[in-house]
Amino acid sequence: MIWFLIVYSAKVRALIAPIKVDCVICGGGPAGLAAGIELASSVEKNKMRDIVVLERRERADEFDQGKAYLYLIDKRGRRWTDRHALTDVIGARGVSSANYTITRVYPDGRGLETVTPPLSSPQGIWIPRAQFLAVLAEKAVKISQENKCSLQLEYRALITGIEMNNENGVFVHVKMTNNQNNQIEERCYAPKSLLIGCDGLDSMVRSAMDVPPCVILPSPSAGLCYKIMSVPSNFKVKDLSTQKLVQTEPNRAYTLRSAATQRQRNIRLGFLPVAPSVRIRTANVIKPKNHHVWKLQSLDEARAFFKSSFPQLPKPFADAELEPFVQAAKNPDRIASFPASRYSPIVSKVCTDKKIPCLLLGDAASAFPPDLGQGVNSALEDVLVLGNLINSQSLSQQPLTDAFQKERAPANKALAKIVRCAFPFQYDQAPLRSKIFFVGFLTRLLLSRLLPFLIAPPAALAVLKGEPYVDVWRRAERTTWLFRSIFFSACIVSSFFFLTTKQRLIPPSFFSFVA
Repeated sequence: MIWFLIVYSAKVRALIAPIKVDCVICGGGPAGLAAGIELASSVEKNKMRDIVVLERRERADEFDQGKAYLYLIDKRGRRWTDRHALTDVIGARGVSSANYTITRVYPDGRGLETVTPPLSSPQGIWIPRAQFLAVLAEKAVKISQENKCSLQLEYRALITGIEMNNENGVFVHVKMTNNQNNQIEERCYAPKSLLIGCDGLDSMVRSAMDVPPCVILPSPSAGLCYKIMSVPSNFKVKDLSTQKLVQTEPNRAYTLRSAATQRQRNIRLGFLPVAPSVRIRTANVIKPKNHHVWKLQSLDEARAFFKSSFPQLPKPFADAELEPFVQAAKNPDRIASFPASRYSPIVSKVCTDKKIPCLLLGDAASAFPPDLGQGVNSALEDVLVLGNLINSQSLSQQPLTDAFQKERAPANKALAKIVRCAFPFQYDQAPLRSKIFFVGFLTRLLLSRLLPFLIAPPAALAVLKGEPYVDVWRRAERTTWLFRSIFFSACIVSSFFFLTTKQRLIPPSFFSFVA
């Protein structure tokens, strides 16, 4: 029966006339939309007038609770938004990170405290994912009209397969759902000039390219489970030092500490800043899989747990926000978790005898935990590099793939290595290791200011400044090697000193006794 369905499906696909376009972009997230804008803006040079972006969601600004996080568009990402005059548009819908502070709301008499975070990007902009995608979608429509090219944003498009046919080229098979009657239509797109994979961690484009598997690197924050909770943007908190209600401000960041002190019950809620026009504010619960928050068996238990954990919240969470925790206890394998750092050794390749260039951008090329917020910024840098290469030379297939591989593969590898060690203990998952890490972090920071010609600053700070990933990792490795050399040299000198002075420090009778 299964074999019959496979054969039948293949025959149906064969009957579908392929729609020939210049470029197909799989995935309509930040990388996919930005890539479409980049190609459409330089249509006179790349000659690609028919560009299709395929996305399975219903629309660009769709609110997805599982992905309702905020992006920090830092200096690196702003290089691309500046190119397309989008920085001010994003700034109008987001919040600047200049003079960024966090207000801690304690569950006891300490009340409220405002502090400066250890990591901040003064040139960054906080913006919800849905808002950012809406900005990109609007720009895509506008630039398509201005440049008189066809940049189609196809939503509710489920990619069912990508076929690499040596004789006939590349075929992208899609199930399209009609917005009016919900009928499903089978389509097949055949890119003539370029295929771009922006389809995430489990990229179908990467699989179809038949490249070596991703290199996976262990990370202290990999595997941490998370759940996004939402509240009204103008929610109130109680200052327990005065027993007064305090109205939160949307454009300020807050962190709510838990009243529980046991490691398996303690949690923390962090609310990043949003524009006043945004009605919903989100916070992440990030804890290991064995934490009590993932073992709540009923709504009553969940209500009691969050009520006792956050006495500084006068209004309880809605049942709709608590139900996923109950479901997590019933289906622990379905809890969302951070991926391990990984990168694809090959990010570009010429495929089939038709010599169609295939590129990987964003999470399809490299993925990692959100420790440094570099997912969106590295994706925008991928697109920026692609645009620079296309604008600097004619699209002659092989040179483009070679140049893109040379530019982005080392950067992706360096970033995956940076993320696993730059700031992975910010989630309180290992208290002792967190303390050791922060001692090392502050030591590097202090020494880098005293000896800037010799000691590199912490990698996390260099990344937020927009420095090249390869340079950041090279300097970090050099500093680590220097520290290790000093440590081992000190051990050798100490051992030599001890051995040469033991006769004076310890009576000879002791050694004769031991012997």
